[in-house]
Amino acid sequence: MIAIIRDPAERAYSNYLHLIKQEREPLDFAEALAQEEELIKNNWWSFWYYKQRGL
Repeated sequence: MIAIIRDPAERAYSNYLHLIKQEREPLDFAEALAQEEELIKNNWWSFWYYKQRGL
C-alpha cells in the first residue's frame, strides 16, 4: 500500500490556481477562502471547497 500525503495549504492553492486558469474562479484566494462556507451551504460542487477538501 502506498499513501501520498500532500500539504493541505499547497493543495488548496493549487486547486484555486486550476480554477483561475480555467476562468471559473473570479475571486482572489483570500476572498475565495472567505466564501467557502457560503458555497457549502448552497451545495456548490466540492471542487470549490479549498479548505474542507484538505482536511
